[in-house]
Amino acid sequence: MASRPRCESRLLVSPTDHLILLAIGAATGVVAALIGVGGGLVIVPVLTLAYGFPPPLAVGTSLCCVFLNSLSGSVEYLRQRRVDVTLGAILAAAPLPGAELGTWLVHRVPAG
Repeated sequence: MASRPRCESRLLVSPTDHLILLAIGAATGVVAALIGVGGGLVIVPVLTLAYGFPPPLAVGTSLCCVFLNSLSGSVEYLRQRRVDVTLGAILAAAPLPGAELGTWLVHRVPAG
């Protein structure tokens, strides 16, 4: 069984960078909740271009951020009864094979 490639997770990010990333994350969360776009459109380019994250680490980090933001937004929309749960489940299931393929491909696309 082949070992999986690992991402280096100890990238040097200063306390000032943490504040900048926090501000970018907050703004991304607001925009994502308002118009329903994935925050990865902002987070991945910032992490790769500005901070030098390898693409697999940037994508994985972004997905974690987007997941948590989506979860909090979903809870609030559910609380307000603004969700068609059946349709949401159908639409969520449809891209699962593509997500698996994308995860597999990100490790095979050369960085840079």
